[in-house]
Amino acid sequence: MKIFHLSDLHIGARLFQRDLSSDHDYIFDQVLEEIKKHQPDALVIAGDIFDKAIPSAEAVATFNRFVSRLKKEVPDLHVMMISGNHDNNERIDLFRDVLCYEKIHMIGKAPNKPDQRIEKVVLQDEFGEVNFYLLPFVRPSMVRPLALSEYAIAANDKTENETKSKIRKQNAESDQPELIPEKYCVSSYQQALQYLLNREEIDLSKRNVIVSHQFYLPASSKADQLDRCDSEIKTIGNIDRIDAELLDGFDYVALGHIHKPMKCKGENIRYCGSPIPLSVSESRQKKQILMIDLHEKGNQSVTSIELKPKRQVVKLSDLAENLLSKYSEYENDYVSVEITDPVDLNMSDVNDRLRLKYPYLLDIVRKTDYRRENHEETSEKTKQLSPMELCLDFAGIRSIAFDAEELNLLQQAINEAWMEE
Repeated sequence: MKIFHLSDLHIGARLFQRDLSSDHDYIFDQVLEEIKKHQPDALVIAGDIFDKAIPSAEAVATFNRFVSRLKKEVPDLHVMMISGNHDNNERIDLFRDVLCYEKIHMIGKAPNKPDQRIEKVVLQDEFGEVNFYLLPFVRPSMVRPLALSEYAIAANDKTENETKSKIRKQNAESDQPELIPEKYCVSSYQQALQYLLNREEIDLSKRNVIVSHQFYLPASSKADQLDRCDSEIKTIGNIDRIDAELLDGFDYVALGHIHKPMKCKGENIRYCGSPIPLSVSESRQKKQILMIDLHEKGNQSVTSIELKPKRQVVKLSDLAENLLSKYSEYENDYVSVEITDPVDLNMSDVNDRLRLKYPYLLDIVRKTDYRRENHEETSEKTKQLSPMELCLDFAGIRSIAFDAEELNLLQQAINEAWMEE
């Protein structure tokens, strides 16, 4: 069985206020061509379909174009996707029971009732069954009510509220308060995932694939040493970190959440990364689809298929003169510029020239780790400047450029200030 693994589409995302709709369409064209070329049985998308919980109409239209073309041009393809931490799980889950008849499995909500389990899709090939477990992004607060409900059933209480009332009463009357048994305790991300997986009856003699959107790392790794992208949402103290060892029983683990392609643990537990760059920290980062070939139990291989975004994100750091005269190969990319000149420049002029050279310029920053060699000379020079020149000098240091109308308004403000004095 052949599987394509994608994640973190973030449809509707903006890069320094630049609309990325055409970038998404461009990369989806490549994904579709690769699917038609390799003819996978399933495409899994491991969360963060949209960038916002309430996506714009344009973002929904982009997603609709992609899925419509998938079903039109590759009708036998099974498309499986889960919600990520950026998605609204209710919206992703909306037509779950209808779309499954079209081989589209959009799973927004994890189990939240005692009679529910992780969504399982079963496909067949010449080696037998392959079980796909589709587990959306979860927080401890999402799983805790389920655990408490099942504890209430185990304790023969009629309702969850009855269980809570009993525990509160016993805690108030006893010096040794009754705690919820460890089996039903869900106070961390690790415990939340452990609880959901423990409820499943997974047949380890068969081939099993899980699709999940969480922050997994091997138990021996330190989360704060992982090089993560600026476009990812990170928690204070990395409290959302989960040990990847929880997933050891699966034949392949398709992960989302980390935007940089990464082997989480071995060859079969992987983050494929986002298909397009979403921040400057992803400068010149290679993007990919992962293709997984599942043969008989215990025999699988993973192949990386490179994706080439419409525009790369490139970070350039150099003297202003070099930035303006070199790097022509990046003129059609998204460019973030750092100017390293150790002297003050006419930034209004430099900014305008840089914007002309790089039409998709993201931002301009000045490198400020140098010291002025002669502070007294600078102070004396400052005293000789007019108020307008002082303002323009400050604006240049801050990489602020004024147009003619803004310059006129600034001059009026200075004149009014002088009149008041």
